[in-house]
Amino acid sequence: MPSGTVASSAFGTLRDRIVGDLGPSLAGVLLALHGSLVVEDFDDPEAALVRDVRSVVGDDVPIVVTLDFHANVSGALFEAADALIGYQSYPHVDAWDR
Repeated sequence: MPSGTVASSAFGTLRDRIVGDLGPSLAGVLLALHGSLVVEDFDDPEAALVRDVRSVVGDDVPIVVTLDFHANVSGALFEAADALIGYQSYPHVDAWDR
């Protein structure tokens, strides 16, 4: 559920778990993000997460990000991912199709 600012330590824990589960032999990465995450001490946490994923999987593995249709998409997020796909409905009944 939506709420306030996420503590930097909580974001770090989640990021470490996501990045730590990645391996070198992936065909691709899909990150189901929201697009409006606010974290203490991070200007653009979702772009930072995608860059961290990229640092593990390399440039040849496609990274696709799904986002809520009112996401705040930065240039950094756009550059870090290979594709950004927004939901088109609310409730998000199109999540599987996206």
